[in-house]
Amino acid sequence: MPQNYKKDLSPPKKTLTQQQLELIRNTVAKGATPDELKLFLIVANRAGLDPFTRQIHFVKRGGRATVQTGIDGYRAIAERSGSLAGIEDALYDAEDQVHPNKATVTVYRMVSGQRVPFSASARWDEYVPQSGQDFMWRKMPYFMLGKVAEALALRKAFPNDLSGLYIHEEMQRDDNSTENDSEALINHNSTSQEKESSLDPTLTAAKDYSKKFWSRAEQQTPASEKQAPVYQKEALDEP
Repeated sequence: MPQNYKKDLSPPKKTLTQQQLELIRNTVAKGATPDELKLFLIVANRAGLDPFTRQIHFVKRGGRATVQTGIDGYRAIAERSGSLAGIEDALYDAEDQVHPNKATVTVYRMVSGQRVPFSASARWDEYVPQSGQDFMWRKMPYFMLGKVAEALALRKAFPNDLSGLYIHEEMQRDDNSTENDSEALINHNSTSQEKESSLDPTLTAAKDYSKKFWSRAEQQTPASEKQAPVYQKEALDEP
């Protein structure tokens, strides 16, 4: 056997039927555009995760598509690489509080014959969802924050295998941010309309007069002069 031979641990590529594609589009990738569905399937194939068993799924937040998996999917991908050399239990800043403020996990990977540690920390305030969407975070606060920290450490240790792939717990706070951003935009528009309606009466009257003036001018303009200018193609071409 040649010395440079390396066992291929990558998962076999799967060919999906049209019926299977439709099933994915209507279930785990609901709402995906054709291009987003292609991206999702590429990531799933690269990660070797099965959409039909919900090892991997597509989520759309505020118009932005993300591909998510569970912590078990992360561990499976790392183990399949052949270089995973251990995962330590999560360490917390305190274990006698209602919830931890920080969790740290260290993942080990073999790099050029060396067992190299990759540590990452997750902080409670950066990941806990808002009240009403935090049932599991309140029920098992240490476990949930520990999963996020482990995902961060695994992605740091295996960037080529896990980049662009997130676990659900990492993204829950983004759901809140998207909702808050939408509410903020609505509130901003409402406030702007309220401010505009409360402008100085003189300015409001001037704006009304301007609208009437231009409307009257439009009506009096001959039809031949209303025709939009026609631009020559040569004039629009860049030199």
